Amino acid sequence: LTGPNGNLCVVGDDDQSIYSWRGAEVKHILNFKADHIVKLEENYRSTKTILNAAASVIANNEHRHDKTIFSAGSIGTPIEVFHTPTELDEARSIIERLLHFKNQGYAWSDMAILYRTNILARNFEIALMEASWKREDSWVRGIPYQIFGGTELYERSEVKDLMAYLRVISNPQDAEAILRIINTPRRGIAASTLDKITSYNRSENIPLWHALQNPPSDIAPRAKSAISSFVHTIKQAQEDFKSKPLDTALRDLILSTDYKRAIEEEVKSEKMRAFKMQNVTEVVQTLKDQTSLRDFLSTSMLNRNPVKDRHHKQTEDRVNMLTFHSAKGLEFPVCFLVGLEDHILPHDKREGLNEIEEERRLFYVAITRAKEHLTLSMSRNRKRYGKDTPSIPSRFLFEIPKELMKVVPFRKVG
Repeated sequence: LTGPNGNLCVVGDDDQSIYSWRGAEVKHILNFKADHIVKLEENYRSTKTILNAAASVIANNEHRHDKTIFSAGSIGTPIEVFHTPTELDEARSIIERLLHFKNQGYAWSDMAILYRTNILARNFEIALMEASWKREDSWVRGIPYQIFGGTELYERSEVKDLMAYLRVISNPQDAEAILRIINTPRRGIAASTLDKITSYNRSENIPLWHALQNPPSDIAPRAKSAISSFVHTIKQAQEDFKSKPLDTALRDLILSTDYKRAIEEEVKSEKMRAFKMQNVTEVVQTLKDQTSLRDFLSTSMLNRNPVKDRHHKQTEDRVNMLTFHSAKGLEFPVCFLVGLEDHILPHDKREGLNEIEEERRLFYVAITRAKEHLTLSMSRNRKRYGKDTPSIPSRFLFEIPKELMKVVPFRKVG
């Protein structure tokens, strides 16, 4: 490895060692024997304010090489801090700041929402999808976003199922949507039965919906009964969506179809079942205050075409959403670090001194992703295991000098 001269140069940053669970422990670089250590202390990315905050935090770690990082940039703006009553308020407050920076001339892709764990992304996805903003001369609904290393809400199977139900209720001629949900949850309609019906509707040149209402004679009685039940479900839902609030109508549909059973059949993990049912609840919530199902389907980001969406992902201007770990090595002009509460950062499963120090290094990495503007946010209450639970700010926040931060008074948004 070192050649005949035995020379070896190693570059690393002990303050950014955040993968001990992969075997990349900080002790490897701290114990590395060397004759000459060259400290690379000048930072060309972040403002002085951001870098001083990061330096103040990481200085609390005992196990590190002593170094003094400094910025080649300007002082910059104070770090904004949001402390909101609820996690929904937190998400809406952050989206309002995103819109502010967009109006200041930043692109969506200049901005990133960073979080400790993927579960925190959900509220921000919903808030992004609900937000209205002006593009050129017209108002549009939904801020485009992408999740690094995760799946967007609209690409999750349970969300696709519910959106397919809504599409069929709005337009029974939507054959693609019908085929997605006709056996979700299972109704006892075999694939061979569906093949007969689709062949029948093509040969007779009639819509699939018409074929389901008048299936061919060679369909078994039991399958006919299941198909009839599906048709009745859709027709009843159409009446409900005309006479009830949209969120109530969808909630009733979920109960009448026993959609929870579909999730239980799909996954065995109780934790994953709960996660999927929470996604179902989020879809219901997006219908609240909506007055037209057709308008909702035409404007909602939940009704995206995933194939087309993936095609445009590389070029479309989007807000970035990613975990602290995924953000390592990246940089953004505007960063929002969210969910900064003590059971989240440090994570409540990380209790030992070495683990707390790695959590602090993780926070250091997240802070130093920001080039120009940094916002920190937390909620006083957050759902844990399905219950609203009081939260306290992350202990790491108290390691940032107060003079570097500006606490933004809470203002109800939306």
